[in-house]
Order: sequence, then C-alpha cells, then structure tokens
Amino acid sequence: MFRSNSNKYAIKQVLKHPRVFAGYIGKFMGKDAERVVLRSFNKEIAPRLKPLLKYTDGLEDAVAMAVYRGVMAATHNGYLANMAKVGAKIAIDLM
Repeated sequence: MFRSNSNKYAIKQVLKHPRVFAGYIGKFMGKDAERVVLRSFNKEIAPRLKPLLKYTDGLEDAVAMAVYRGVMAATHNGYLANMAKVGAKIAIDLM
C-alpha cells in the first residue's frame, strides 16, 4: 500500500515538474532523450499519465510505457522511445 501511494505522489510530481523529470532522464539516458521527453510531454505523455492516478498496482511500468508511447507518437523513433522508457523508470524512483 505504501509503495503505491509513493508512486502516485511521484506521478503527481512528474505532472507538476516535467522539467525535473526530463532532467533525470537526461542525466541517465542522454540529452536526446531529455529533449524528446520535454518536447512531447504536454501533448503526448501527460495525457497518458493522468489516468494512472486511478490505479494502485504496477505504476512504475505503466509510467514507463506511457512515456514510451508518448515519445513514439511524437517522434516515431524506437531508439529514443526505449531510452526515454528506461530513463522514466529510473526517474520515477528518484522523484
């Protein structure tokens, strides 16, 4: 139960501070991944994250997949989408 609440808090922080989230992704996965997450955040990623606040289980993977799908929708670049997905898993633990 505690972990799901902390994941929900992390998702809220990601939605509130997308630059910090993208900064963590950039720190671990490179500036290209950071730029593509920032560029696609409001239009593609945030709308995929907001519905996750209703759930309690599997939120880390769901956030990573939401970032992956958002980056794919914005860029159609599988390499960057995978980098952003891995970075999102790391970043959600750090937030």
